[in-house]
Amino acid sequence: MNYDFMNFGLANESKVTTTMSHNGFEFDYLSSRWTLNRNVIVSVDFLDSFELSQREDIREALVFYAETSSAKHTNNIATNLKLYQSLSGENALTTKGLASFKNQLPKKLWYKVSVVRGMLRQMRFLGLDEHIDDAVFKLTDQWSIGGNEKGVAVMSLDPETGPFSDLEFQAIGLNAAHRYAEGALRADEYACLLMFKASGRRPVQISSIKCKDFSYSAEYTGSPTYVVRIPRAKVQKGKFRSILKPYALVNSAAQVIELHIKKQAAKVEAALGRKMTPEEKGELCSGTVILATH
Repeated sequence: MNYDFMNFGLANESKVTTTMSHNGFEFDYLSSRWTLNRNVIVSVDFLDSFELSQREDIREALVFYAETSSAKHTNNIATNLKLYQSLSGENALTTKGLASFKNQLPKKLWYKVSVVRGMLRQMRFLGLDEHIDDAVFKLTDQWSIGGNEKGVAVMSLDPETGPFSDLEFQAIGLNAAHRYAEGALRADEYACLLMFKASGRRPVQISSIKCKDFSYSAEYTGSPTYVVRIPRAKVQKGKFRSILKPYALVNSAAQVIELHIKKQAAKVEAALGRKMTPEEKGELCSGTVILATH
């Protein structure tokens, strides 16, 4: 028997069910785990317990979100769908199940119901509602559901979940500098901290920076300054890394980051067994290695 032919067929079949996430990561939408970016893996094994009539429509809706929305948003929808199953005991999207889901959650958590309702509305818009009773939409459309409380921890300066105070922020920077000087912090760890401290950007943004995004430039300040261009995390209907915002970094940060990039480039070249071209070096995701070197 021609096993090579069989393996080729299986490989092609896998390619047919492969699509691309909003962040440019390929994933097989028939698998139980979708890797949507460097930080988010969505578990969708719970879909197998939905009724067959709705299962593939729900999967298709989740694929739509994975392709067009942030990985975090897609994961949020999947997590709340699984919670819906757990609390309602239903294996389909029904009026009974959604009413039970809402009634079992305290009012402050009704935003979770809103997430599922939002997916339902998107399914209707995409024409994936053939196997969902119209009564489901009539019921959920009449609900008045507020969102989750936003910014409370920040506005109240909550000591546990709120932002660092100015003194805490300064202490973190000083302590990190001392530990790096003593050799207790690696260059990649210190570079990561410096990037967060200087820009205040989200982890997904820092992890998406490429080596070519760092440069010395006089474009913004009139004199040569070390600049990093950081991708915007949320771009409505925009492609990943379609908008880059420049941030100036002090020379001490530049020295650490350049050392980190040099070390990582050397590791990649050692693995390849050859020197990289300047273009190849530029495409290295330095931010990824900053967040997870090993």
